[in-house]
Amino acid sequence: MKGDTAPNRSLPLPAAGGWPRIFYGWWVVLGAGLSSVLDGAFFYYGYGTFSALLAAEFGWSKTALGGAISLARSWQSLANIGGGYLADRFGPRLPMAAGSAVTALGFFWFSRTNSLLMLYVVLVGVIATGLSIGHTVTPFTAVGNWFVRRRGLATGIAMSGVGLSGLVVPLLGWLMDVHGWRAGALAGAVAFLAVGLPASALMRHRPERYGALPDGAPQPPPQSPAQPVAEATASAGQALHTPTFWLMALAFAFRNIVSTGITVHLVLMATDLKIALVAAAGFQAFMGMVSVPGRLAFGWLADHFDKRLVTAACMLQMATGVLLLALAHQPWHIALALVVYAPAYGGGATVLYAIRGEYFGRKAFGTIAGAMGAIISLGAATGPVLGGFLRDATGSYQATLLLFAGFCLASMALVLPLHRAPRSP
Repeated sequence: MKGDTAPNRSLPLPAAGGWPRIFYGWWVVLGAGLSSVLDGAFFYYGYGTFSALLAAEFGWSKTALGGAISLARSWQSLANIGGGYLADRFGPRLPMAAGSAVTALGFFWFSRTNSLLMLYVVLVGVIATGLSIGHTVTPFTAVGNWFVRRRGLATGIAMSGVGLSGLVVPLLGWLMDVHGWRAGALAGAVAFLAVGLPASALMRHRPERYGALPDGAPQPPPQSPAQPVAEATASAGQALHTPTFWLMALAFAFRNIVSTGITVHLVLMATDLKIALVAAAGFQAFMGMVSVPGRLAFGWLADHFDKRLVTAACMLQMATGVLLLALAHQPWHIALALVVYAPAYGGGATVLYAIRGEYFGRKAFGTIAGAMGAIISLGAATGPVLGGFLRDATGSYQATLLLFAGFCLASMALVLPLHRAPRSP
């Protein structure tokens, strides 16, 4: 099967019908954004709401519930390598469609869960696998291939879907408050089929396959040599042999300890302050919405300024927001902390794709993203279980948040000394 990686010849893009002719890369951004909405609403943000109801119904500890999502993230750290390779080898459409179907099956099975063991099997073996194949790396590999000069902004727009998914979380919380968490899981299954499959149909691989150039750059005159956008062309092997790869991976692993830990535990932090579940889920929505301007702004900044400095600024702002969250004792304290934290949290996710694309290029974008994601996701796996363990051990989240602020500062310190990877001749 060749997907959309057949021999190098120009293929037609889907007709736009009555719509104005626009660069097809923006349709790819739309498909990636829809993928982000699904991932954010039902897994990344949504798991916090699920976990609160699971704890209430079954009496499972915060450590056990945090461990389930942590193990799922650990498996994603390995499966992302395969997902990135499939996106490079076959293009994004088939992996994203297959991943949507597998994830839908996982959420259906989740709705039938009655034991902690079954929860772990479903989250790790099915849902995390489906997301790794179709939604974690694949859509953003497509975006990274269609944009070079505007990669930061394009990625920021696509990742705004994660922020906008926060609008779905209160609705999900309401649905589960009225009909139970099993209804929420079934809603996830329906959504990944009804939205994920159509979104996958928008995906295309590299623009050169369709007679276009990255960013919609004009084609050169027929007798003139092409002037490609200057970019790195590292293979996966070349990238893995550079200190830049490992420093970048470790920096963003530290960042993901914080971002995933807070995302999973935010609802539980709010309920610890005696805030009702629906209102606590509203903080997830608020964090998601406030992250959207940060995704766009930091994406634009990454396109125009030194990406190391932009990334370091994200980490410093994240640390400040986390410290404010540690001091929170009232609902408005949480809101104020999120106003500082959320734009940088969203911006950090955007600049990762921008800085990695600048240093290593498009040649093996998905494979490099998957390999780095394997390391970064270990941080995502650590955050929820570490947060739950410290909360259970100390009776509050304050120690967790102080440690998380330290991880943000460590991430900033690792980003600043980065050196550019060598370019192939």
